[in-house]
Amino acid sequence: MTIGSGRDEIDLYYFGPAHTSGDTFVVFKALRTMHVGDVFAWKALPYVDPPNGGTVMRGGKTLAKVLAGVKDVDTIITGHIRCRPGTT
Repeated sequence: MTIGSGRDEIDLYYFGPAHTSGDTFVVFKALRTMHVGDVFAWKALPYVDPPNGGTVMRGGKTLAKVLAGVKDVDTIITGHIRCRPGTT
C-alpha cells in the first residue's frame, strides 16, 4: 500500500508473520529508509511474540520476502531500543 505523494510518499509492506502476525515494513522512499519494527528489535536473537501470531518457523521466509521485495533502501530503523533499568 502506498500513502502520500512526492517526498511524503510512504510504502507499507506485509510479507507474512515474524515478530507477530501483523508485521508491517514502512519505507520512506525519499529518504531510502525502512522501519522494520520489532522484526529486528535489537542485536540479538529474533524477538517473537507467539500470543500475537509471531513465529520462528515462518520468520525466515518472511525475511527472505522482504529482501527480495524491497529495493532502494540504504538505512534500516529497528524497533525496540533496549534500556538499562532506571533509564528512559
